[in-house]
Amino acid sequence: MKKSNKNIYSNIRPEDMILRDYLAYDRTVIANERTLLAYFRSALMLFATGVTLLKLIKEILYQFIGLFFIAISFVVFIFGLVRYFVLKNKLNRIYTDS
Repeated sequence: MKKSNKNIYSNIRPEDMILRDYLAYDRTVIANERTLLAYFRSALMLFATGVTLLKLIKEILYQFIGLFFIAISFVVFIFGLVRYFVLKNKLNRIYTDS
C-alpha cells in the first residue's frame, strides 16, 4: 500500500476552528515542550553519570563507559531538539495554513 505524503489536516482552515480545536492545539504544544524537557533531563542525567564515572572510578572500563554516557547524552539532547522543532514546525504549518 502506497503511503500518501498529503497532510491529513490540509483541509482544515484556521478560521473554521472552534474552541475545542484551539485547546487541543494548546495541549499539543505544551506536551511537545514537556517532551523536550524530558529529553533534556535524560541527557543531563547521562552526562552527569558519565562525568561521575570519569572522576570517581579510575578503572579503564569505567572510563570508557563514562565517555560513552557523555557521548550518548549529546545524541539524546540533539535528538530531542530535532524532534521538538520538527513537531513545532508541523503544528505551525497546520495552524497558519489557510
